[in-house]
Parts: sequence; C-alpha cells; structure tokens
Amino acid sequence: MVQDLSIKDEILRKSIHLLTGLFPIIYASFLTKDQAIIVSGIILIVFITGEILRTNVIKIKQIYEGFFGKILRNHELQSRFNGATLLFLAFFLTCFVFDKDVAIVSMLLLSFSDSLAAVFGKKFGKIKLFNKSLEGTLTFFIITAMIFSIFFENYYMIIGVAALCAVLELIPLPINDNLSIPLLSGTILTLLK
Repeated sequence: MVQDLSIKDEILRKSIHLLTGLFPIIYASFLTKDQAIIVSGIILIVFITGEILRTNVIKIKQIYEGFFGKILRNHELQSRFNGATLLFLAFFLTCFVFDKDVAIVSMLLLSFSDSLAAVFGKKFGKIKLFNKSLEGTLTFFIITAMIFSIFFENYYMIIGVAALCAVLELIPLPINDNLSIPLLSGTILTLLK
C-alpha cells in the first residue's frame, strides 16, 4: 500500500525529484552518450551502496529515516530500493539504451512531467482514475507536450505521443513508474524516429 503523504511532504519529495532534471540538462549541454553512461552509472553505484548500507547497518538506517522518513513511502522503508535509486537506474538504462536526444527527452519526462503531475493530482485531484487523478494525468500530458515541443516540430506527433505517454503513466503497471516512464517513452520515441 502506498503511503499517503501530506501535500507539504509530497511537494518536498517532488522538489527533490525535480532536481534530478539537472542530469538530462547537463547531458544535453556537456556530455557525450558514453560520458552520460559513466556518470549515471557512478551515481547509480553510489545510490545502491547507500541502499545496502541503509538496509544492513542500523545506525545508518536510523540516520536515513530521520532525515528522509517524512517523504518516504511505506514500501521504500521496507524494500532495498527507494524511488531515487530506481530513478537513477532508469537514467542509466535510458542513457545506455537510447540515442542521446531520446534519452534526454525521456529523462525530462520523468523529472518534470511525473513530479508536477503528482503534486497537481495531490493538490487538485477530484476525479479518481485507478490510483491517480484525471487532473494529475492532464498535468502530465501538458508538461510532456511542452517538453516534446522543445525537441520536435510536428504538432500531431507532440500531442499524440504526449497523450500516449500520459495514458501509459496512468495505467497501473507492475513496474515502478520511475522505470516505466523513461523506458516506455524512450521506446515510443525510438520507434517513431
């Protein structure tokens, strides 16, 4: 069961999530594909090491939960991997699998579309769809279309693919959306290229 965070804690959680948007921006501006794979791989190793220490060393677990406890979901306290680790696993896989432009767009969707959809859905969501809200899904669609419009000129493709990505984000898949959003959107964009 997903812990229902207060709007204040959800905003704090998603503010951190938004900061991960710096990685695809740095990738776009300064890094080659190979460099992005190495950098994201190093970050992933650091996060996995932290997760191993957190789950096996009681003192580190106490410090970690004291610092991040308010913004963690219940399942993150119980499992080996929290959302941030899965996010950097997704960034690494996205950099490794997809062309640079597709990887950047896919990571931006995860950092911005997903974060803002969660906050708007939490704050303004009235119409429930699965475990989410129509308002959050519309926010995801709008932010995704805005990101696509920076990179693509075909408005039919922008609207169509943004709608498809929003529907995929809405559907409850058995995989964490920190993994599914960039990998599914990257696959779609690659097929359309």
